[in-house]
Amino acid sequence: MAKKHARRRSTTRASEAGNTLPAAQLGAFDMAFQGGDYSRALRLAEAMVQRYPGAAQAHELYANVLGRLERFDEAGDAMARVVELVTTPGAAQLLKLAQYQVLAGRAAAAVTALEEVVEAKPAYLVALVWLSRACHQLGNNRKALEVNDRALALDARHEEVLLWRARILDQLKRHDDALETLERLLAVNPKHIGVHNHIATLYVKEGSYKKAEAHFAKELELDPTNGQVHSNLLMAAHYNPEYSAEDIFVKALEWEKRFAKPSPSGRADTLKDPAKKLRIGLLSGGFRMHPVGQMILPALENLAAEQFELIAYSTSQVVDELTRKIQQVVHRWEVIEGLSDSQLDRKLRDDGIDILVDMNGAGEGSRCDTLAREPAPLIVKWVGSLINTTGLSCIDYLLGDSIEAPDGIDSLYTESLIRLPDDYICYHVPEDAPPGNSLPALRNGYITFGCLNNPAKLSPPMLAEWAVLLHEIPGSKLLLRGVQFESKRYRNKVFGTLAEHGISSDRLILEGPAQHREFMATYQRIDIALDTWPYSGGLTTCEALMMGVPVVTRVGPTFAGRHSATHLVNAGLPELVTDSWEDFRRRAKELASDLPSLAVIRASLRTILMDSPICDGPRFANHLTTALRAIWQRHCEGKVPEALTFSKSGAAQFADEEAPVKLALALPSDGFDWQLESPVLAVDNGAVLASRPDARELLGSGRIVMLSFDPGCKLETVDHLAQYGEIQHFPNTSLGDGEPATLYIAEGAEPTSLPPLDGDLNIEQHQIPTIALDSIEGLPNIDLLALDANHEGLKVLEHASQALRDTLLIQARIAFQPTHERQPNLAEVSHWMSRHGFRFYRLNDLAYRSYLPTRDDLQQYQATELESADALFLPSHERIAVLSDDQRIKLAFLLHTVYGVKDFTYSVMASVEPEKAERYLIAEGIAGINGFESEPIEYQYAQGEDRSSCEFDDTISQDIDRVMNGY
Repeated sequence: MAKKHARRRSTTRASEAGNTLPAAQLGAFDMAFQGGDYSRALRLAEAMVQRYPGAAQAHELYANVLGRLERFDEAGDAMARVVELVTTPGAAQLLKLAQYQVLAGRAAAAVTALEEVVEAKPAYLVALVWLSRACHQLGNNRKALEVNDRALALDARHEEVLLWRARILDQLKRHDDALETLERLLAVNPKHIGVHNHIATLYVKEGSYKKAEAHFAKELELDPTNGQVHSNLLMAAHYNPEYSAEDIFVKALEWEKRFAKPSPSGRADTLKDPAKKLRIGLLSGGFRMHPVGQMILPALENLAAEQFELIAYSTSQVVDELTRKIQQVVHRWEVIEGLSDSQLDRKLRDDGIDILVDMNGAGEGSRCDTLAREPAPLIVKWVGSLINTTGLSCIDYLLGDSIEAPDGIDSLYTESLIRLPDDYICYHVPEDAPPGNSLPALRNGYITFGCLNNPAKLSPPMLAEWAVLLHEIPGSKLLLRGVQFESKRYRNKVFGTLAEHGISSDRLILEGPAQHREFMATYQRIDIALDTWPYSGGLTTCEALMMGVPVVTRVGPTFAGRHSATHLVNAGLPELVTDSWEDFRRRAKELASDLPSLAVIRASLRTILMDSPICDGPRFANHLTTALRAIWQRHCEGKVPEALTFSKSGAAQFADEEAPVKLALALPSDGFDWQLESPVLAVDNGAVLASRPDARELLGSGRIVMLSFDPGCKLETVDHLAQYGEIQHFPNTSLGDGEPATLYIAEGAEPTSLPPLDGDLNIEQHQIPTIALDSIEGLPNIDLLALDANHEGLKVLEHASQALRDTLLIQARIAFQPTHERQPNLAEVSHWMSRHGFRFYRLNDLAYRSYLPTRDDLQQYQATELESADALFLPSHERIAVLSDDQRIKLAFLLHTVYGVKDFTYSVMASVEPEKAERYLIAEGIAGINGFESEPIEYQYAQGEDRSSCEFDDTISQDIDRVMNGY
């Protein structure tokens, strides 16, 4: 009857607007809608909307059927149209609008409509429920609870009030209150879907694994098709020391057997081009102050925009400062919380995602049902509940490292493992991180052990082992902090467990939750952190190291048990990684027995961490680029996924291949196309060019070939660069006069073949060979020569007159404040250049010395004395006048690509092809079109040029070997 009244009211408004709907069409719609034929109902509703666009009722019927089809975003738009059309929207219509907006992931918009409803009708229970839910989804849980309190006062037994109250209390870290609310809900309705699952997750958080499993089992009895419950059960198993890695692997395989629903469309496909710009989908609910956000931001900030287009698909509507940073580095931001699995599948396919990176796993925001539909050609699992294999055949690769995924465990993963050379994450140190402090034990007189990991990881067997440690270090205390400790019941449980092992309560400090900065400041009271087992700490270990607190870990059986191990190894602290409780206690006691050393560690650990690969965004981004492009290239070759392992230098090799992969990089699509007839040959003394941050891009362009002489072994290997282009590396070898040279090696300084001016006699000395460029037979024309300031640059030049006869550009590092004997000055180098057809062009990469003190209270900084700079020399005007067109284009290319020079680049290019020079100005944004008709430019390879490699005479290295062997 109520529905008929509602329809009559809507029809009345439509009639007033002159848009009464025919009874026949309404009847047909009702028959289809009530009969569950939503496809027909949708067609009828669409027809009514089209024919009667001013009829609010038509739009509302349209919204109703869209809602049944779970097309909530469109349903919300349809209801918004209803609200626009009616003279005075009713509370029911505003509520329906808000409900669809909440379900569509547009909770912020819904709050506006709901607040209007509850202001007009303060006792409207359903509206209050939905308002509290919307606030909860936006992360505003304090307001959500205030609204929920009002609803609870109206009906203390209302199931939806209690359901959302429990979720809100959980987010507010009121563990016991959430559990009590769920028990009340079970008393109202023992079969309410979702209640046992929530109770189970709360029991997991307090280490009651058996109770949790019992409630998960009850939930699956009530809702056997709910794959998320099984995922939660699988995650809980990683906390429980009773399960082995093999046990968990078997459990991981069950999800796909029971719940996976493959798409009838099969695996998505996109254009297979190994050198194209890749569209990467990032799927997560943790794009915020969350372990995911804090472990991916530096990597995302440093990924090359010309290689990847990043699209973030957020399963959460919460936005904070870290979210905004991520939004700034991705190309597109999408909130997909309200999309069904089929809708998200379609969206990912329509967006043409090449590689989908899942950062939810089976945890919060999980979209395993969508992943099972295979919505992208390649799917990769990275951070975000990355605790083990997913067990899903749809996921092709799992991004780890050699510590998290050691050799010999591949059979326990359904994914092919990518083993990065360092850590599998890159940690973002929060800007508001508390300062470090002195060692607490020095003022306390006793050692304070601490653990700020999730108390769900505090298994009774592990607490028993910690009790042994506390007995072995008399007077020591243990500080534990987490959400669960706000519960007196849980505190008493932990007190009781440790009391059974002889540890009195006065040796325990148990503290409840805190805001993030205050939580991190807890480490100011901890001397040594104890890691949990079998599930180790991840973000908490990074935070402990950041606060100067060393962490002792015992590795567990799964990926989840080795988080701390990889962070410690990559921070240079492998000795803190143990594989037995005996070793665990031994390491902890060694630290506790030497307070002066522990104090030194505390003072230096933040710097060590920030200087390590764990926080090196550019380094991590380089490796991530290699991994993503390598697996994409393999996909384009039609090969099935295979394990990909990195060497420490960054070279990546598939398990079934004999050599590191050779990679194609995407060419910039928005820049100028150079179309060189042959690649540029760059000769590099001192590994100057090979050490540039953009060396990979220079080689990957396919337009630069490099010979790098590395007398001081600045680079251990160039395998990481050889993946992208042609480079030959000659370690322990310098350019020079062909006679042996002495290499001087001092601690903390770059090796040099020049004696230091201070006459330090403690410097280590070695003999290295040198090569005169003029002695190398078969050497192609050198286009670019780069010289550093640590070796005899003048001697290199004096024995290269013929080799440099047609060289286009010479870069020589000049020390304006000499530190070594025989360092050439600018006048000496310029004199040689003028005698051999070169002219001074400019100084580049200037470095200055400051005479100000190093102090924290300086408000301004100034450095005025020029220490060093790269002097760039070009062919003289007379030589430039006789350069060939190909040489001029090469010179323009070098000026633009290597040095960022645009004005002279234009000038040189204009002397060859004025129209091409105009296109260059337009491509660089220096000039507008101004009537100049620019045709689309497509990259054209010179005849015979191989896209995957440049022509390079491999006999050059043989000739160098011959010269070296003859000295």
